[in-house]
Amino acid sequence: MTTGDRCPQTGPHPAHRTGIEWDTSSCPGVPAAAPQHGLTDTEHTAMDLTAQLWNTLSAIAADGPARAGDLAELATHIHAIQHAIMAQAAARAHPDRYRLMGGHPMQGVRIAGRTVP
Repeated sequence: MTTGDRCPQTGPHPAHRTGIEWDTSSCPGVPAAAPQHGLTDTEHTAMDLTAQLWNTLSAIAADGPARAGDLAELATHIHAIQHAIMAQAAARAHPDRYRLMGGHPMQGVRIAGRTVP
């Protein structure tokens, strides 16, 4: 991580620092990184955590008449989290159509026949 107001790759130019790390993807003279396909190691870890959460919640749920319905409701929420994690791979593969979590809003992209301002 680099701090200060100088790009670690190309020196001073318009800011492109995100949080506490530099995003050098827009630096002049810095070759673009090859797109990554699939999930990152961190995303795989997050997916593993959702499986651990499911197993823990399944162990907590009592074995009564409402168990199946309660677990089905919990599964919906866990699947939503998994969907958000896996959507990252789609965003990397198709940056012109989808955005990464925490990334810049989609601008100039056509959705349902209109361009997002």
